[in-house]
Amino acid sequence: MICMFCMQEVTFLRLDTTGRGAPGGDGQGLLRALALVMSKVFIPSLKSRTKGWGFLDDCPQGAVIKNDFIRTLGSFANVLTG
Repeated sequence: MICMFCMQEVTFLRLDTTGRGAPGGDGQGLLRALALVMSKVFIPSLKSRTKGWGFLDDCPQGAVIKNDFIRTLGSFANVLTG
């Protein structure tokens, strides 16, 4: 059976690339703003998800792969802030 009415999540963001609105903002721009959103919004959201990972939900090593992905994403966010 095909789902005729599938729900999709939509997220709208406004990034402060000036750095003036963030605590300790030093005007470092887009990369710092992206890292902040990743570390404060997206990574915690991924950590809290228990379903919706596709085949990883049923895969024996799924939890290991998910944790590795989230850890790698966190490392990437850290690199963005230099």
